[in-house]
Order: sequence, then structure tokens, then C-alpha cells
Amino acid sequence: MNYFSKSFRIALFLLLSGYSAYSQSNELYIYGELGGGDGTHGIFKAAMSAIFCKQNVISLSFYYASHRAPNIPSDYNLNTIFGSFWPQQTVSMFGISYGLAFFSNNPHIRFIAKGGITEGLVQTAANFISPSIGAYTYSIESNMTTGVVLDPAIEFLLSKGFGFSVGLYANINAINSVFGIDASMIFRKVRGKSRKHSTH
Repeated sequence: MNYFSKSFRIALFLLLSGYSAYSQSNELYIYGELGGGDGTHGIFKAAMSAIFCKQNVISLSFYYASHRAPNIPSDYNLNTIFGSFWPQQTVSMFGISYGLAFFSNNPHIRFIAKGGITEGLVQTAANFISPSIGAYTYSIESNMTTGVVLDPAIEFLLSKGFGFSVGLYANINAINSVFGIDASMIFRKVRGKSRKHSTH
């Protein structure tokens, strides 16, 4: 079974083709991101981004988000030595984003505004059954979904090889949308040489 829909693969191909064509004769800034956040869900984030043609940005990302599953029976309670455990609803999404980078007069700060499409898997604990003895049992429902992602951020570039970012995250889809604030470490070639009028 193909994990990605045809439309998602076409969008990825067109975006990467455009990036490849435009980046041939322009300065290129590539960096990775690793972090997490909180909001409607707990969030884990990993991404690879590139700035080309002065201020164009493309990103390939993976987000994993989880929160307490809906429709848990009111008398459900599973205590462990680490505390109470609640069955989860998880959202695992790959995303493709495009946007613009805005550079401030401070060479260590830039603003990123980007959005795109995501596709992935939503898994939900469901169909709870109460046995006569022991704990509840339940099954996991899995559904593919496609959504829209918005991911603006402020990046603080501490050096040419390291920095961090703080931003908002919204993944809007038909099954389980995610909204939150995230923070990430950014690494590798996060900025280039300082210029008088434009800094990366």
C-alpha cells in the first residue's frame, strides 16, 4: 500500500524540482531542526529546511503528536508505578512547506513564514471492552488523512552551526487537528557570512 497519496507525491516532486532549478546559481542555506512543543497535543518535530534565492524557504518535516484518546470510559483507570496511563490518540504526519525568510538588521535573528500540506496516520484507542476480571481492553483504529500545515517561527542563530527557534504550529485535518507552540534546536549551516544589507 502506498503511504502517500498521488497528490502528495506530485506536490513533493514539483516543489523539489523548483528548488533544484532555482538553487543552481544561488547561495544555499541548509539546516536541520529537532524539537518539540505542547498545545492540544504533546508534539515532537524533526525537519530539514533550505533557504535559496535570497529568501525562499522549503521544508520537509515530520511531526508526531499525541494526547488522551476521546471516548475513554469514565471508570477507566490504569495505575502504574509511573502514575496513571491513558490510552492515546496519535498523529504522525509528514509535511511539505514553502514560505519566505525575513531578515532583520540583527544577523542573528530571522523570521520564517511558511505553510504547506501534510499527510500521515491518525491512530486512536477505541472500542473499549470491560471484562468481568481485569482491566479494560481496546483496539487501535488507524486512518490516513491529508491536511494543511502552518508553521511560522522566529530563529535565533547563535553561530554558523547552531541556533534555536520558537514558533507556532497548526496541522488542520479532517480527523484530529493539532495546534501548539514548539521550540527546536537548529543545526548545520544555519546562516552565512554577514552582509551590509542582507544577512543569512
